[in-house]
Amino acid sequence: IDSGLLTVYATVMPQYGDRFHEVLAKIFEGVSKLTKMELERAKNALKSSIHMNLEMRAVMMEDMGRQMVLSGKVGTAQEFTRMVDAITKEDLLEVLRVCLKSPVSLVAFGAIEKVSPYAEI
Repeated sequence: IDSGLLTVYATVMPQYGDRFHEVLAKIFEGVSKLTKMELERAKNALKSSIHMNLEMRAVMMEDMGRQMVLSGKVGTAQEFTRMVDAITKEDLLEVLRVCLKSPVSLVAFGAIEKVSPYAEI
């Protein structure tokens, strides 16, 4: 089921459009080589982003609405921090495996002449 759980947004120079999917594949493969320090840095970046977004009232209200619609409750920053801290490398690999089982959706706009055909991706 495509839930939009994994979304990649990228801006690519037109002349590299035909190679982007290869670069993305290498990035995904790199998750298996993620070090403990890299994982901790990523978790700290995510926690910082969550906390900084909560300082903007409009973003906070949108987030609260989304949480209510999706889960019927609103979590606290501390709850999200605990959830992020609990993430393991194995969790990331499993989510990536599940998300990449279904066919990808691709949207490209602009100078797309060099974007690879869908069948090649």
